[in-house]
This record gives sequence, structure tokens and C-alpha cells, in this order.
Amino acid sequence: MKTGMFFLLGFLVLGALSFPQVRAFASDPVRHEAASSPVGIPQAIPQDEDVPGGAVPYVKDPEGPKKENEKYEQPTFENLSKLYWTLGILDPERDVAAIDNFVRIHDCQVYLDYYRDDFEWRKIREITKEKIINERATWPVRFELLVPVELGRYDFEKKEFPVLSEFLKEGARRITTGYNSMQDQVCDTKAMKIPDYPRDVVLNLSRPILIESIPMDPDLAQDYLIRTKILNAEEYRDRDPSIRERRYERMAFLRVRVRMIKFMEFMKAGDRGELYPLIFSSVESFDVFEDQDMKKVLYKSPQ
Repeated sequence: MKTGMFFLLGFLVLGALSFPQVRAFASDPVRHEAASSPVGIPQAIPQDEDVPGGAVPYVKDPEGPKKENEKYEQPTFENLSKLYWTLGILDPERDVAAIDNFVRIHDCQVYLDYYRDDFEWRKIREITKEKIINERATWPVRFELLVPVELGRYDFEKKEFPVLSEFLKEGARRITTGYNSMQDQVCDTKAMKIPDYPRDVVLNLSRPILIESIPMDPDLAQDYLIRTKILNAEEYRDRDPSIRERRYERMAFLRVRVRMIKFMEFMKAGDRGELYPLIFSSVESFDVFEDQDMKKVLYKSPQ
């Protein structure tokens, strides 16, 4: 057996070929006097109140509380490619080509070395199929999304910044992850699509997030505006004055933490009308930060 094959088998035995790994609110809308915005490119998409049948998920303790050492993952293409097996969107007994592309996504060199060797690839495909079957229930279903939110001018009477992002003022119920660029190269290709693996998903939230403003004392608000002005000055220093004026922003960042529970159906979303999986997701928490690095908290949701 060739070196690359030993490499794959060794990872499978040791469990090092780590293929990725939910407290829900009440049924009424999440409504708070705070600011925010969903991950990636939020979209106002019509929402269904009920959860359709969809596929059967393979999730260990799907309704269980978050484990102490369980992390919220980023919705990267690699992590979502595992989620599709966990939620039953893909079936290892049926979707043979998807197994091949799973290796392509997660172990590019093995794919390049052996995909055209029918005999060796048959072994790799069987090993990967067994791994998916045995491990899909342990792969992540908890994710966090970070979305920019635009704030308006400070209201001195109410001592708050109004939220200008319409999708939040109206109550965001469906959001796209908007995390993964179609231009990102996957293994040997820059193809816009890897068959069976959409780059992003649409989340059907368990209840809408309705945020109208972020309360803030005047002293803190002034400090925030000063820091924002400095950041904008640095970012737009070399731009045309008219662009600087148009692009002036008071931004905050909403972090939404969700448990993805069940695949519902495919729906068109995004600029190109791509078919994305619609996934029913429980909102576990949301927080608003001043910065994209999530170091300065502006608002924390009740626990």
C-alpha cells in the first residue's frame, strides 16, 4: 500500500482525521433594546412557523444541553460539509460521489494521489464511508455567526443608539451564514460548486431576533464614537471624500450562537439563486460587540 494510504489509515485509527462536530428560548420573539446583525449576509426571507419533516438527523443527544467542553464552531465550508452528513442531508449508503468529494475536501493530497487509482480508491472510499457512519453523530451542530449591524445617531433622551439594519428591526427569522466565498479554492479546483456540498446554509431560527436599539450611557457612547471615528479614518484615509462620506459607519457586530437541529428543504438564496439547505436552528444566545474580534461587549442576551 502506498504512503498516502498509510497516512489516511493512521489518521482513521488514531481519530486524528478530525471531521467536524444545543438552551432554547420561549416561542415569543427575542426582543431587546439592543443592537445586532446575523452572520455573513443577512437576508429577509419569508419564514414558516412550523418545522417540516425533512431528513432524520444523526445527532447524539440532539436536545441535550451544551457540554462543558463543547465549542461553537465557525460555519466554514469544511465544517458544513460534515454537518450535511450529521443532519441526514447526505446518505453514505446512497451518495457515493459525495463520499469521494468528502475526501477531496478534507484530505486533498490523498484525493490527488489515489482518486484515479480505482483499486486503491475503492479501499479509501470504504474507509471514509465507515468513518462517516461511525462519527457523524459526534460532529458539531453548534455554530456561531458574526454579522455587522449599522447603528444610527445617538439618542440623548433615550440614551441609546438606534439600530438601522432593517432585518433586525423587523425581526430576523431566517439568515444565511454568508461565510464562504465561491472563489475559495477547494483542493484541486476553484470550481464554484463542489457537487452535493453547498457553500452556505440558511438558518430558520426557532424564534425571531428583534433588536431596535443598543442602550448606552453618554460617556460610553462618546468613547465608542471616538473609537469608531478613528477606525473609519484609517480605513477610508485614501478614499475620495464623497466615498468617505457615503461609507461613514457606526458599526457593531452581532454574534448569534445556534444549535442546528434539522434539515427542512432546499431553497434559493444568495446573489446567484443557489440552492441552500434550510436548517431549523435553535437560538442559544446572542451578544453584541463593538469590534469584530469580539473583545468589547456592548450587550449580552439574558442567560
